[in-house]
Amino acid sequence: MQIAITNRGSNQIQPEIIKQMNTAQRSIWIAVAWFTDREIYNVLITKLKQGVNVRILAVNDAINQNIDILSKNGAEVYLIDNKKLMHHKYSIIDSKIVITGSYNYTNKAKTQFENVMISVDNTQVIEKYQTEFNYMVETYIKEEAIKYQNNNNSIIEYITNKTEVTDDNIITYQERNLDSIIEYQEKESIKLLLRYGQYYIDENTQLVQHLFNELSEIDFHTQIFKDILELYRQATTQNIVVDTEYLMTNGTPEIQTMTSQLLWEKYSISENWHKMYGISIPEETDILPNVIYTNILRLKFSVLEKIIAENLAKLAQSKDADEELIILQTYLQLVKTKNSIANLLRYTVNG
Repeated sequence: MQIAITNRGSNQIQPEIIKQMNTAQRSIWIAVAWFTDREIYNVLITKLKQGVNVRILAVNDAINQNIDILSKNGAEVYLIDNKKLMHHKYSIIDSKIVITGSYNYTNKAKTQFENVMISVDNTQVIEKYQTEFNYMVETYIKEEAIKYQNNNNSIIEYITNKTEVTDDNIITYQERNLDSIIEYQEKESIKLLLRYGQYYIDENTQLVQHLFNELSEIDFHTQIFKDILELYRQATTQNIVVDTEYLMTNGTPEIQTMTSQLLWEKYSISENWHKMYGISIPEETDILPNVIYTNILRLKFSVLEKIIAENLAKLAQSKDADEELIILQTYLQLVKTKNSIANLLRYTVNG
């Protein structure tokens, strides 16, 4: 079945698009150059809350800046470089309806002379548009992966000529000895826990609970620090206050030894420093929230770098095109998250 609709200076098309989108049960895929219509935004947000898969391709331009509200509500949004001249204007609903024509999803288009054709249950048409949509998403992901990893020649070589890439040259991160970096940052987290676990970092939150919340998504790599953290968790769930005596009594010999090492009195600046130079050095407890914040971010940053390296190794070994696309998509999201943390760290250190 096909339905043709035109705008003759009045808003005939947009209500029909909204009507069709409201029928969606599984998916709505949209490819339009310009997308600013807030009424359609609202329909998509409602559908996202109902569990409908929403994917959007649009031009990477300031005109589309408000489209970010859709990604924040769970939509997959891909902003295509304007140099590509992406002029598609279509939607695919539940893999059974295609809406295509001259109509951009903008307020201006409502009153322009525009047209759309709605195809329902036309398998050949639907497959054609789905293939094009997936091709554009795949191209976007690969180009973004190269953009974010332009200093890592291995990923570029992989995408352009996979046969020349080996496991040895794909993992450039190994040179940085990430395992040692992660071990050090795990140690610093545990040191903070041992020394200041019962301190309040704000009116209602003790450091121990804050650390548990922040580290819940991280699986420690170093066994001894993993064991100390688990002992803390077990005791806390039983409302036991963990102190040095508790650890030395209930911990394994390895935990007792590590506890002693980490609690050893650290180097302190002479009291004469301030008298001689007029420079005050804050105590660690005075800047504890910032110390914790920075340490956790650094640990998360290093863990992400390790996961990215493992992701690239999978990419080198993959022989399946669909699997490669999924790995690249994961890679892109990991790098974006890592860059966000890097920005926060720069602010913490320099701000």
